[in-house]
Amino acid sequence: GDGYRFAEELGQPVTGIRPALAAVYVRSYSFSDLSGISFGNVTISLFRENKKIRESSGDLLLTHKGLSGPVILHLSRYIDAGDLLKVSFLPGMSPEELRKDLLEKISAHGTRQLKTVLSGYGLPERFLKEILSLAEIPPELKCAHITKDMRNRLLGLITGFPFTVESCGGFSEAMVTAGGVALEDVNPKTMESKLVPGLFFTGEVLDI
Repeated sequence: GDGYRFAEELGQPVTGIRPALAAVYVRSYSFSDLSGISFGNVTISLFRENKKIRESSGDLLLTHKGLSGPVILHLSRYIDAGDLLKVSFLPGMSPEELRKDLLEKISAHGTRQLKTVLSGYGLPERFLKEILSLAEIPPELKCAHITKDMRNRLLGLITGFPFTVESCGGFSEAMVTAGGVALEDVNPKTMESKLVPGLFFTGEVLDI
């Protein structure tokens, strides 16, 4: 942090700094036993005070205490404790599309177990087992016996699983620092301060 202190003591404005490109820790986390399972190109929506403020897609990794992977690392600079993340685990399918597709499969395969039908979506078996448990659906249940409430709970968890953020990884874990010397006071062609002649900045000390 010396660079920020040097800048401030010389009168150079510095924006607030925070860890970025860091894992996210989750309250009441349900997937500790699934650590290491990854998902390709999921969509994550970030909510704050019941308003969606950002959305991003990419690969997701489940960890012992929360979420990581490229999509989380990218979003981490915008995430605060208490925020809500909703994860859609099926890339390229909206809740409406999944609802229609699943209904068709259930109707066509009434004698098959639901978990067998769900495996056709390419989701990991251990993950599906946990999702069915959270949705309060018996793992051996056949499609013909699924109620509307069961189906709605299942769809909600697969297309918008809610994770409440406990915290983001700190500076000891983060890959970069967000914030730093304000860019508007640095000449982008020479990297010299616009306020203090002969003072130059480059690299991560800058707010990039």
